[in-house]
Amino acid sequence: MSRKPADVQPEGTLDSPRTHGSDRKQLHALEDRFKGFTEKFDVIVHQQIGLVKGEIRILYRTVRKGVRLYAGALLAGQFAFLFLALAALAGLATWIGWGYAGLLLAAFWVIIAAVLIGMGRNGFEAFDGLPDGNATHRERPPKTSSRHTAP
Repeated sequence: MSRKPADVQPEGTLDSPRTHGSDRKQLHALEDRFKGFTEKFDVIVHQQIGLVKGEIRILYRTVRKGVRLYAGALLAGQFAFLFLALAALAGLATWIGWGYAGLLLAAFWVIIAAVLIGMGRNGFEAFDGLPDGNATHRERPPKTSSRHTAP
């Protein structure tokens, strides 16, 4: 087995004394092209990531606001229905007794719950999820930042 000295470089590298001038120029040109390609690719990837992050933020804020409004409406509705049910229970109890008034009111609320479950299921089926990134990208002009510029 022969060992190569540490200071000898293999043929064909840029620092090799056997590399011709035209080969060296071609390798530099190839290196410049690859560097340009990777820089442009980096800019495009950063722009796409920024676009997706922006879309998700907008969607999140919209959904978060809607969820908060629904939660507040739900709480207010629960209190309204609680006091309405107690008033109805007391009113029915004067005519048919407390036991039957409770059963009648429970049956009424079961029917209401079934209707609301059906309406809620339809609402969830109408939700399509996140928008397609390609479709929204075509609708918006490209953003440029101070760090990266568009090619």
